[in-house]
Amino acid sequence: MAFQLTNEKPKISRGAGYRRLLIAGGMVVAVLLLVALFAPWLAPSDPGAIHLESSLVAPGPGHWFGHDRLGRDILSQVIYGARVSMMVGIVVIGISFVLGMIVGGAAGFFGGILDEIFMRVVDVFLAFPGILLAIALAAVLGPSLKNLVIALSCLGWVGYARIIRGQFLSVRERGFVEAARALGIGRLRIGLRHILPHCLAPVLIQASFGMGGVILAESSLSFLGLGSPNTPSWGRVLSEGAELMRVAPHIAIFPGLAIMISVLSFNILGDGVQGLLMKKGDLFLQRGSGRNGA
Repeated sequence: MAFQLTNEKPKISRGAGYRRLLIAGGMVVAVLLLVALFAPWLAPSDPGAIHLESSLVAPGPGHWFGHDRLGRDILSQVIYGARVSMMVGIVVIGISFVLGMIVGGAAGFFGGILDEIFMRVVDVFLAFPGILLAIALAAVLGPSLKNLVIALSCLGWVGYARIIRGQFLSVRERGFVEAARALGIGRLRIGLRHILPHCLAPVLIQASFGMGGVILAESSLSFLGLGSPNTPSWGRVLSEGAELMRVAPHIAIFPGLAIMISVLSFNILGDGVQGLLMKKGDLFLQRGSGRNGA
């Protein structure tokens, strides 16, 4: 009996690969959300407690991430920083989602002069680099967590509005919408009951990718001192550690890793969601369009 050796590898379906991405990203995101939710119970100490005798202590037993120049526990600041990043991300995505749905849906559904006005406003926002405009807004409003959320929300809705408008323009010309019009169904009900549900898939993908972008933007603004000065955030801790990279690199390394892991996990989650929806034929946008915008 002869045996033949082949170099063929077992084939993995695209759907299985996307499900793995979805599970992997979802598990890390779930851990981050749990850490943010139970931060007061998980943190070994008060993140703002000052112990000058422990200044710049290196990582070790009892203080796994070390201490900063004021003797504050880095692990506690990273844990509480997850709460700040998740909260800012969820609030900004929520506000951007609602504003984008209203503006983009109205522009795509009614068209005409309303569409022209809304889309010209969107073009004005897109004419400027997003992060620079966010820095300018946060600087004008002043350093605080509320103003940081306002600055990011004022820019984040643009991407959602463009996607929703495109989806409304596509779906409103379909046969089932024409049939609903022929039956005398009101325009508002057609928009909410017949068109809107078919537009949610790309918005969900935008939100999953956008969450990572918001976390990165929040960390960047906090790094520049535009976040809340009294709230522990990954960007603020990273900013303090950047000045001491040669003396105490652990101060910058751990918040930097937290930012990287969180952004990467949300991007992986977005890839998984996008792939599965594309495979089912529920998405009208080309792959990668979800990465545009906050």
